[in-house]
Amino acid sequence: MKKVLALILSLVLIVLPLSGVLAFAEEDLGGEQIVGDGSDGGDGSEAGYALDEDKKTFTVSTPDGFNAVAALINGADYETYKTYNITLANDLEFVVQEGMSNFTSLGADIKPYCGTFDGAGHTIKGLQTAVSTTASGDRYRALIAQAANCTVKNLTITDSTFTGYEYVSALIAAAVGPVTVTNVHVRNSIILGDLTKGNNVGGLCGRFFEPKKPDGTNMPTIDGDSLFENCTVVATISSFKNAAGICAGEASGANQTITIRNCVVAGTYETKSTASGNGTAGIFGFANGKSKIIIENCVSIAELIAASGEAGSMLSMVRRSEYEIKNSIGYGAFAGFILIEGASGDPVPVSIDAASAVVDPKKEESVNTVSLWGVAPTKEPPERYTLTIGGESKTFVDATTPLIDMDTAKVRIAEMYGDEDLKDFKTMALAFVNDNVPHDHVFDCKNTADKYAKSMPTCQNKGIYYYSCSICGLAGTETFEGETTGHRFASGWSTSETEHWHLCLDCQTEKEGVEEHTFGEWTVKREATEKRDGERECECSVCGYKKTEKIPKLTPATTTAAENQNTGTPAGEQKSTEKKGCGSTLGVGFGMIATVAFAGAVASRKKKERK
Repeated sequence: MKKVLALILSLVLIVLPLSGVLAFAEEDLGGEQIVGDGSDGGDGSEAGYALDEDKKTFTVSTPDGFNAVAALINGADYETYKTYNITLANDLEFVVQEGMSNFTSLGADIKPYCGTFDGAGHTIKGLQTAVSTTASGDRYRALIAQAANCTVKNLTITDSTFTGYEYVSALIAAAVGPVTVTNVHVRNSIILGDLTKGNNVGGLCGRFFEPKKPDGTNMPTIDGDSLFENCTVVATISSFKNAAGICAGEASGANQTITIRNCVVAGTYETKSTASGNGTAGIFGFANGKSKIIIENCVSIAELIAASGEAGSMLSMVRRSEYEIKNSIGYGAFAGFILIEGASGDPVPVSIDAASAVVDPKKEESVNTVSLWGVAPTKEPPERYTLTIGGESKTFVDATTPLIDMDTAKVRIAEMYGDEDLKDFKTMALAFVNDNVPHDHVFDCKNTADKYAKSMPTCQNKGIYYYSCSICGLAGTETFEGETTGHRFASGWSTSETEHWHLCLDCQTEKEGVEEHTFGEWTVKREATEKRDGERECECSVCGYKKTEKIPKLTPATTTAAENQNTGTPAGEQKSTEKKGCGSTLGVGFGMIATVAFAGAVASRKKKERK
C-alpha cells in the first residue's frame, strides 16, 4: 500500500506543475512559441572578415579583420593568398597607442602582395607604425610593404603616421613590379624616414626597384607599366634623401612607363641631405634605369624644402631614363636639377609642353618666364643639355616656362579636369589649391549654401548668411540677408484618426495633400480566448497609419456563428471548446489520481483475498 501511495504522490507532483505551465502558456502567450534564429556568426564575421573562396576575395569589416587577413597573406600559405582580392565593407578606425604599431602591412619582404585592394569608397583612419632603432628592421613601412602586379583603388587614408628607416609611404613602401593606383587619397598624415640616413619616402609610393632574394641578389625583374591616377595627397613628408608627394622614385631595373595623371599634392615635403642628387619633389623623385616617367594634368602646390637646394614641383632630379610633363602646374621650379647624361652618354630626353606653367616661383628670372631648374647642372656645361619645350628644342640656358598667377592657375585647373567624369575631382583639386596656397582672404562673396548660414531661411523669415572668401570659400564674420523659402513641406506624413497630410517644416501649420485614409482588410493580431480580448488592425495603404480595435472575449460552451452573434462575439469567430470542472486540466489531473487510487485499492483487496 505504501508503494501505491508513493506512486500517487509522484503523479501529483508531475501533473500539477505541468498543468500550471500549460495554463500559463495559453493565458499569456496565446499558445505561440518564440524560437531563436540559430545565427551564430559562422560566416567569419566574428573575426572581422569573410572569405569567398569562389571569388578569391576577403571582405574586411574591422581593423582586427584587416590584420588577420594580412597575417594570412604574409604567412605559410602566401602562394595561395598572394593574389586574393581585398574589399572593405566599412570605414576602419585603428586605435592609436603611443610608440606602438597597430597594423600588419600587406606583403612582406620578398613576398609582395599581388591582388586588388578595393577601398569601396571607405576610409582607413589612425594607422601607426612604431619607430625602430635598427635600420634593416625598419624598412618597408606602409599599408602595403611590397607590391607587384597590384591594384589599389577607391580608398582614403587619413590621420595616420608612418615612420621608418627608409622606403616609407602611406600606401606602398616598395613597388617591385607594376602597380595601378586610382582614386586614392591621403589626408592629414605624417610620413617620416630617418633624418640622418633614410631614403625614399613618398606619399603613395616609397620607391620602385627590383625584388631581392633572401641572399640579397636581385630576383628577375617584372616588366609592365604603372599608373597613379585621380589621386591626392595632403601630408608632411620628411627624409634624409629623396622625398616626394606621389613617389620618391628610383625606378630602376624594370623596363616600364610610369604615368602619373590627374593628381594633386599639397603639404610640406623636406629632405635633409646637402649632397647633390638627394632632393625633394612635388610629384616624382627621379628614375635611374630604363623607365619613362609621364606627368600629366598634375598640380603640385606643396611647400618643398631641400637642404641641397634641389627641389622641383614635378621632379627632384632629371637623371637617365626619359621624362614628359604635360599640361601640369607646379609651385616653384619644375625640376630640382639635371645631374648626368643618359646611359648612352647623350643628354636625358626631357619634354615639357606649352600648356605647363609655374605658379609663384621662388626663383624668378623675368616677369613672365621662369627657369625650369632649381640649380644648374653639376657635371656638364649648361649648353650641352637640351630639352623640348612646346615642341621646340631648347638648350638649358634657354629653358624657361610661363609664369602664371594663382587666379590663372585656378582657371587652368578647372580646364584640366573639365571632363564630366572628372567633375568631382575638379572640385577636390580646386579646394586643395584654395586651402593650401597662402593668400589674403577677400570676403566679398554672397553664397547661400547651408554651410554659410548663420540662421536658415524659413517660410516666414529670411536667411542670414556669412560673406565668404572669393578665393578659398572660407566663411567670414560679416553677414548679409537672403530670402525666405516659401513653405517647405515634409516628405513624410502627418496623421489623424481619419486623414493624412504633409506639414510645413517651418510654420508647422500649413498642410498639403490632405486626404482621408484608405484602409485595407482587417488583420487579426491576437486571437480572442475566454480569458482575454483579441485584437485586430488595418492599415492605410497611402501613409501607413494603423487603426486597431479589440475582439471581445469568447463565451463558454458554444461554437456556432449564430451563438457567437447572440453573445456579442464577432461573426465568423468560434468560441473556445475549453471546459471547466472535470473537463479542465486540473480536473483531468485529479481524475487521473482518483483512477490510480481506485486501481491500487482493488489490487490490494485481491492480494488480501489470495492470502
